[in-house]
Amino acid sequence: MKQRLIITAITASLLLTGCGAVEEKANDTVSNDATEAATEISDETSAATEQTEKVDDQGSETASEISDDDISETADTNGSDKKITIADIMKANSNENVLTLFDSVRTEVVSGEKRCTLYADSEFKCLNDTEYADGQIGDRVCTLHGNEFETEFSEDKEPVNIYERVFSMNDSLDDLIITDTREDGEYSIITAALTEDSSEGLLDMLDMDDSDYSKIIAKITLYSDNLIIDKLVLNAVSESGSYEIMTMSSSYNKEKDELMKKIYDHMNTDNLRTITMIVNPGEDNEYTLSTQGVKGDKIQRVSYYNRTNISVFEDRECTKEYNTSSDNDLNADFLFYGKEWPSFDAY
Repeated sequence: MKQRLIITAITASLLLTGCGAVEEKANDTVSNDATEAATEISDETSAATEQTEKVDDQGSETASEISDDDISETADTNGSDKKITIADIMKANSNENVLTLFDSVRTEVVSGEKRCTLYADSEFKCLNDTEYADGQIGDRVCTLHGNEFETEFSEDKEPVNIYERVFSMNDSLDDLIITDTREDGEYSIITAALTEDSSEGLLDMLDMDDSDYSKIIAKITLYSDNLIIDKLVLNAVSESGSYEIMTMSSSYNKEKDELMKKIYDHMNTDNLRTITMIVNPGEDNEYTLSTQGVKGDKIQRVSYYNRTNISVFEDRECTKEYNTSSDNDLNADFLFYGKEWPSFDAY
């Protein structure tokens, strides 16, 4: 089973396990965005650090010395009485809101040499990188790996939005606390910091030594009139400098690329089968998980949140372990059973 653990909006292979090949044109766009972001961030890093150091009125603390209590949840804009909160930004950039303003949204995510593309419109969501591509229609998620389609069967109780899960860095953006806001023409430029605990957690998940970097600082460029994100850059900051760990660049009213069209066309059908798992059969905590997939597609078990480990069986008594070959009629509905226990990651 793939455990699609996500740390941030950094990549589908970082965040999920990866997703299909991105078109050469899209890769060129991402490379250009990454180069531009890298150039801009070198100019902005000192400003972001300086703003962070000024959180305490008394003075000249470095990013590593800022306590969570010193940071305000909102920040006055320079030269404006407007206040913006992270909650405002996240609400404005939810799929629900963005797709009332635009027909679609496409976000290129770059972290070092890794990159992925996110896409959403009113019908379809997609996430792809250099290995896998995931498409979503309603609650159904399909993976394309090479030329093979698979139905994702999630063993999580919570539904997933594959775009927002990556875009929000698995809700890590909610932990950002704004330290400065300034206006620049049609844009609002937000500087924000993750709390010490959140910074350490994110750096750990990125396999970065959190002793080297004391804070994660974000620079978020928004359209002032609607708070829609144009670009977001994350830096790990220490007393000796900063290191760019991720950029996201969003564009709007974009068409699906060829890979996205391929997945959408495959999924956009009524030729579906139902896949069901009864978990803890016969016990007080019995519950049922179910999804639909395109007939002919194999099942790919996944866990997005990894809060529970489930052993899978073919029989209700949970004595015969499930084997993928048991699903031998890919055009028929399929039923299997599971026994759960908490994952260590759930604590």
